[in-house]
Amino acid sequence: MPLTGAERQKRFREKQKLNAETLEKYKKQKHEYYVKARKPIALANDREKRRIRRGWNKAQQEHRARIKRMTADAVNMASPVSSSPDSDNGQAVEPPPSVSTGAIRQRYLRRIKCLNVANKKLKNKLRSVEKQCWRLRKKTSACVAPTSATTPRSKTKYVM
Repeated sequence: MPLTGAERQKRFREKQKLNAETLEKYKKQKHEYYVKARKPIALANDREKRRIRRGWNKAQQEHRARIKRMTADAVNMASPVSSSPDSDNGQAVEPPPSVSTGAIRQRYLRRIKCLNVANKKLKNKLRSVEKQCWRLRKKTSACVAPTSATTPRSKTKYVM
């Protein structure tokens, strides 16, 4: 049976590791390729700078879109499973066999982490709104008409 590309590459790397000369030559080639590919932006001309920055912008947009898709998928997973007309007992649909359980677990863990962060933000927001309400209540209670139990100072404060 023929070898896959990954197996061939693995054998090639193992063979290179056995000989010190070939290993050094291989490392030097990799380093030269890296240095050539990773030209600092300060050394690039204006056209190249625009091209590089466009690539950065595109990568950032793709990254944000991927995060948005993941959060949307997580929201869909968190919502209750609706029973389809095919499944009469209302059980959840099994994931396709190509998806590993580890990947599914990681997805759920990411979703849990995301929800915990959102929960913390909401709690902070709630605390701040509660403080605002408390301050407003305190302010309005100070402006209430004085009753017989108030002091002369609070009566003058109300009049002013």
